[in-house]
Amino acid sequence: MSQERDFYGDNADALIDIPQPFQDVLRLIEQHRADDLGPTLHAFVASLVHPDCVCNLALLPTLPAGVKAAVIAAFSYCMEFPLTPTEQGKIARFLFPS
Repeated sequence: MSQERDFYGDNADALIDIPQPFQDVLRLIEQHRADDLGPTLHAFVASLVHPDCVCNLALLPTLPAGVKAAVIAAFSYCMEFPLTPTEQGKIARFLFPS
């Protein structure tokens, strides 16, 4: 197994071929599942892939510098290269496993 698959465990297949900025933020979500940062990061990414999800952009300045940079990179990526429906679906399946 690759390091990526080991890290993401059961959700690894959902991350194949998704853009690197999203892999970085999803890795942070996994690392912070047990603390207050996890749900905030989850909301930021979910708002980019699902029309029923929203995030509070006012929370962006409160994030630690490295985490904020990762979130901004994901947002910036979407502005330049919109996610395909397939990429959105893979990220959504990672965020909302059935």
